[in-house]
Amino acid sequence: MGTKFLKQLRLLVFFPFLVLGVGLVCSFSINSKSILIGTLVLTVGGVLSARIGGKGTGLSLMVSALVFVYLCGEGVFYTINPYLSASGFNKKATEFDPIRGYRWLGNNVRSFRTRMGITVYDNRFYPNNEGWIMDQEYSYIKNDSTKKRWMILGDSFIAGIMLKTNLPNRAQQLLNDSIGNKEVELYSFAVDGGGIMNWFNIFFKEIIPNYEFDGIILAPYADNLYRDFMIMLIDTNGFMGRIDSVDWSEGVIPKMSDFKELKSYNNVYSDIEIEHFLSHPLKPFDWALKKQLKSHILRFGKNENSNTEDVKTISQLNGRMGLKKFTQLDSIISWCQSNQKQFVLASIPSREELKNTLYGERNQHKVDMDIIAKEYQLDYFDGYSVFKGLNNDEVDRHWLKYDGHWNQKGSDRYTVELVKYLMNCQ
Repeated sequence: MGTKFLKQLRLLVFFPFLVLGVGLVCSFSINSKSILIGTLVLTVGGVLSARIGGKGTGLSLMVSALVFVYLCGEGVFYTINPYLSASGFNKKATEFDPIRGYRWLGNNVRSFRTRMGITVYDNRFYPNNEGWIMDQEYSYIKNDSTKKRWMILGDSFIAGIMLKTNLPNRAQQLLNDSIGNKEVELYSFAVDGGGIMNWFNIFFKEIIPNYEFDGIILAPYADNLYRDFMIMLIDTNGFMGRIDSVDWSEGVIPKMSDFKELKSYNNVYSDIEIEHFLSHPLKPFDWALKKQLKSHILRFGKNENSNTEDVKTISQLNGRMGLKKFTQLDSIISWCQSNQKQFVLASIPSREELKNTLYGERNQHKVDMDIIAKEYQLDYFDGYSVFKGLNNDEVDRHWLKYDGHWNQKGSDRYTVELVKYLMNCQ
């Protein structure tokens, strides 16, 4: 085999590894295993190409051909796949907060999302004086001790950055219209992406030390009681991550290595750029074939008996949540009961679980809520009952297309019934 031809063949063998390796290294974020995998691919490609002309020639050619076929497969998947999502904000919108996880900044934030070539939402929201997403400003002391003040703890369904009028603002409007202006106040402490660990911190370190209040509404979505502490920094070179801790010094951001989950959140754009995203939907290369293969491998290797037992008792719920998170939930409820504060458990329905209910299948989220309400003898607002009687298509019309959140119609439907429930709790 001639020296010139040998060099060309080695380059040809190495080329698929070069494309795959560089692609993996360049297309994934901080702390990603794909950077390591990409480096490994380049190394393997170099070793195999060096063996061309020797005993390993056949093996090197075969492996290189397989990598080439895989790259072709990624190209085919990219071609046939629909447009993917783009999302982001028009400015730096949050900063780290050791109590909440993060605090909203500014008073006019634009948030958008596109998926499958359509605009899922394009909305502006307005954080108040305390950095919570409500129209009304918060005051620590009630202006009138005879009036009632509810505090609601929830996640993105309550925060509602995708809605023109989120649940807390709509609820306050309905309360004002029904029983007079600010006769009953509702303050939102909802953390988009948050859960029990964020709520625990907010309740004991922000609400109790600062605010006069009469009742707490805990509004868990399907997995909120299982979530670690959420931090979301919306900025250039920002990030979103979860960490199993709630204790930091003021202003000290946890180290990247401390996070259990972490992904880059570099999605701050100008309004001009956002308009371009909305009018020219993106179709980014996101390794669709790799995702499909990984999904099938994980499904094939999954142990169907691991952690899939139905939760039926409070002790089983404790076991599934973990001692730390269950203790935090217990502490919030117990404090309210010991200090004569009303406590309402209000479930936020998952579209998937709601459809399970429609088809007569088990709704584990609803079971969890029933267990908690019964164990602590709580006032319980069953969010799933709000959508009772709807068929599959009608449920979909209350949720955003290509998104897991409810739309304005779904949020308003829920809010109307929740407000009726709260008024009966007077």
